[in-house]
Amino acid sequence: MLYFAAQAALVACVGLVAQEAPNGLSKVPHATRLEPRVAKPGTVLTVTGVELGKTRIDEVYLTDHRFDMKVKVIEQTDQSLKIRIPPFVKAGRHQLLLLTTGQSPAFLEQPVYVVVELEEEAKTDAPKVETPKPAPGDKANNDKQDQF
Repeated sequence: MLYFAAQAALVACVGLVAQEAPNGLSKVPHATRLEPRVAKPGTVLTVTGVELGKTRIDEVYLTDHRFDMKVKVIEQTDQSLKIRIPPFVKAGRHQLLLLTTGQSPAFLEQPVYVVVELEEEAKTDAPKVETPKPAPGDKANNDKQDQF
C-alpha cells in the first residue's frame, strides 16, 4: 500500500499523468541521441528517441539553464524530431528540454546536448594575415625613414 501511495505522489510531483503501456510501464518521452553535436544557428538537428510524437510532446526548447529558447519543430514522429536552432542563440552547450502534452504538462530535461558555435567565433580562430613589409629600396619605406 505504501508503494502505491509513493508512486502516486511521484506522479503528482512530476506533473505527468502516467499512461499505461501494454507491458505495464508508463509512456514517457525520452531522447537518446541528438545530431549533429556541434552546430551553428539555423542548423537543423535530428533528435531520436521514444514517445516523441505530437501526442506526447507539445513544445521543444534548448536550454543553457539560464534561458530556455523555444525551437521550431520541422518534423515530428514517435521516434524522431527535426528542429532548427534559432538565429539568436548564444554560443555554448545547450540541453534539450521537452514540454509534454496533457492535463498536467511538464518540462522534461533530456540527456542530450548540442554545442552551438557562432560565425564570429569561426572567424576569430582563423590565422591573422599580416601585410607585407616594404622592401629596403621601396620608396614608401624610405619616406618613413626620412620622417624620423
